[in-house]
Amino acid sequence: MTLRWNFAPEQNLYGRFSTAYRSGGFNTNLPPSVTRALLPSILRYDAENAYNYEAGWKGRFFGFNAEAAAYYTWTNQVQVVTAPAAGSTGFILSNAGDAHIYGFEAEVRRVVRVGPGRVISRLSYSTSDGEFEEGAFLVERAQPHHRRYRRRLRHDRSAGRSGRLFAEPQRHRLLPR
Repeated sequence: MTLRWNFAPEQNLYGRFSTAYRSGGFNTNLPPSVTRALLPSILRYDAENAYNYEAGWKGRFFGFNAEAAAYYTWTNQVQVVTAPAAGSTGFILSNAGDAHIYGFEAEVRRVVRVGPGRVISRLSYSTSDGEFEEGAFLVERAQPHHRRYRRRLRHDRSAGRSGRLFAEPQRHRLLPR
């Protein structure tokens, strides 16, 4: 569900709530090393549910298109993939517990017409962080968590119908052949 408010020409604020669902199931490719005692704990895995909240702004100013958004996602019973043993050909899905992720993204774009095509310049920044909640069960802990930042400057070109970015000048004959 998204709510959007156009508070000025070419400017809006929005809020969004969404959910996601991944069904549970049964692990059918179990390694031969699984004993009868382990079978009940690794045969079945539960469904995963995610709840996402996002708020942002989109607009245009000084000839630039821009947008910024902050988000938060809480996931219940995260499904993780593990290899049952070194050299194993299969994998096991299991539930690790609850997790949350949050972050911020921003982008500024400028479109310039060049001949029949256009050049799009983008400057973007994003950051995200998250972690499993207390009591989460992970078979193997990953390296210590660190915050992720990403900055990017990108230029894209698109061509007109001729497939060329810059149209060749047309040649006109002034004298008949």
